[in-house]
Amino acid sequence: MAAAYTANGVNMNLNSMMVGVLSIAFNQPYTIPNFKPIALSAQELDKYTGVYSSTQMPLKITVGKRETALTAQPTGQSAFTLDAAGNHTFKFDGAGITMIFDPAKGQMTLKQGAGTYLFTKAQ
Repeated sequence: MAAAYTANGVNMNLNSMMVGVLSIAFNQPYTIPNFKPIALSAQELDKYTGVYSSTQMPLKITVGKRETALTAQPTGQSAFTLDAAGNHTFKFDGAGITMIFDPAKGQMTLKQGAGTYLFTKAQ
């Protein structure tokens, strides 16, 4: 068996895409991603914006918005755009980051690789 791909304007991590192709080829379980974007208004994004910090790492993340997209900027790093992925969940596939917000508690859980980190929004 051989597999090849050509990518242009990629919206998905290429490694994840190939894992999916190989899973399907070898009859392994795989859920095809939903590529339909989740649209949120600028007003809906307001509940997520703010500066978040964690006791688990010396890093602050400023969550903002650009039109109808949420952005995140860790201390000393460039800002990146987050894609809405579900209920209070946003992703940045380029770095394998998932952020799950709990607006009622003013918290955000960041998942990257094997790590899970709890962040609290500054008052």
